[in-house]
Parts: sequence; C-alpha cells; structure tokens
Amino acid sequence: MPWYGWIILFLALSAIISPLFSLLKSNKKIQLTEEQKKRIRERNVKWDEMEKKDKE
Repeated sequence: MPWYGWIILFLALSAIISPLFSLLKSNKKIQLTEEQKKRIRERNVKWDEMEKKDKE
C-alpha cells in the first residue's frame, strides 16, 4: 500500500476512535436525590404501562 494510503487509513481510524475516548472521559455518574429517583421510577412504570396498552 502506498504511503498516502496509510495516512488515509490512520486518519479514518483516528476519526472513529477519538470520539469514543472523549465519551469515556465525559462519563460521569449523576448525583440524584431520592425524590428524583422515585419520580424516575414512577415515570418508567407509567411508560411501561403505556407501551403494554399500545401493543394490545
């Protein structure tokens, strides 16, 4: 493979891999209060019920 083929291959791979590393760096756990967690659970139950109704 010519030298410019290797450069193009390297640039393509770096364009794919670098965003993945930036996502890993920005991965932080969200601190939620118990009230917020409760609301999220209630909303998930509500959405699950709505999905069951839609499937029927």
